[in-house]
Amino acid sequence: MGAQRLAVLFLAAGYGTRLQKDISTDFSGAYLHLLGLCKALLPLAGKPLLEHWLHQLSNDGSTPNSLIVCNDSNYSQFESWSATLFGSEAGRLFLNEKVFNDGSISNESRLGSCVDMARAVKHFNLLPNPINGGVSSDSKDLLVIAGDTLFLKDFNVHEFIRNAQKLNGDCIVISTVISDELTKKSGILEIVEEDVDGEIQCRVVKLLEKPGPKATKSRLGCPAFYYLKPNAIRLLDEYVAIYEKQGLEFVDACGKFIAWLAERSIVYAIPTSGRLDIGGLSSYIEADSYMTNNE
Repeated sequence: MGAQRLAVLFLAAGYGTRLQKDISTDFSGAYLHLLGLCKALLPLAGKPLLEHWLHQLSNDGSTPNSLIVCNDSNYSQFESWSATLFGSEAGRLFLNEKVFNDGSISNESRLGSCVDMARAVKHFNLLPNPINGGVSSDSKDLLVIAGDTLFLKDFNVHEFIRNAQKLNGDCIVISTVISDELTKKSGILEIVEEDVDGEIQCRVVKLLEKPGPKATKSRLGCPAFYYLKPNAIRLLDEYVAIYEKQGLEFVDACGKFIAWLAERSIVYAIPTSGRLDIGGLSSYIEADSYMTNNE
């Protein structure tokens, strides 16, 4: 499957409340220029986080269709960014065709990442066509990437995509080994090893959302970076139809969907060495330093 059969969706509709609070209360005042800026557009080594992904996705000569879901509060930021990156006319075209505004105006009115994924899928016409109890062969795969996440320099996104496409699973996720302390801030995978065509693969049997170190022996964190094949995209629509009206707690973290999916479908995990996850100001400073020193 080539790049033309894959779409990439960046989740950038969050409000980054912890980071905004940290910036506001930072006595140095050195980061006030970042106040209100969407995490996906935070500068890392002098370049917006999102552009690091766009570069990685295009550096093998084949660029998948890259799409963004944002909120109404940061939509104008993407308008300015796209005009700067692509030029006025091309930027306006990119904004109109590649950026979906979910309409929320505050953290209190946020839709939740599961709803954002599902609505973006429909907006960009990525929902697979049903046929004979399955989905049509021309349906696209979808790589979902959180707008506050990058991986360490040894990660190769094209290698991940190739491996994900070869695996006979509906969803392929990333696993990273994390500390006891970080289990309370992460989705945690519980896996079993399976022999798949002579190779050992890690099948996800459970995803626990921020369980704490005593709730599981696993220390495999699962960042919001998911390769969804057409059946998983179909099931995302089903999940949101069931749970959206039951409350934000069911749709706020996209790991909730992956946990549900793993109970009724095949989900595999591919390991990587680590990630940069921008939560508060200290993690942003660490990420900027890492990217600056590893350019």
